[in-house]
Amino acid sequence: MAVVDNETFLRFRNAVERKYFRTRSVAVYARRLGYSARTLSRAALVATWVFAKAFIDGHVMLEAKRLLAHGQDPVALRGPHRLRRRQQLRQILPAPRGLNPGSVPPKLSPR
Repeated sequence: MAVVDNETFLRFRNAVERKYFRTRSVAVYARRLGYSARTLSRAALVATWVFAKAFIDGHVMLEAKRLLAHGQDPVALRGPHRLRRRQQLRQILPAPRGLNPGSVPPKLSPR
């Protein structure tokens, strides 16, 4: 088993912060950083107690919450994405497990 140093995770974290809106694939980050996906997962597990994919998904959700919580612009105009349509938000946010992207609980539907 290879020893994973803290620098590996720091490079991974910085890459996720810069590119989270373009890709959520551990394999893509691994290729760009010159590591294997398993090495990034081990580094994330040692540093954060979650695997690399869960770390990326958590970062995406944190950024989505920040975009929704701050600012006066409509959701479609916030953040680095500058969404042209609200439907594009589905490309950034993963669907909750067990639900398809079109299903929204009735109490959350805008009326």
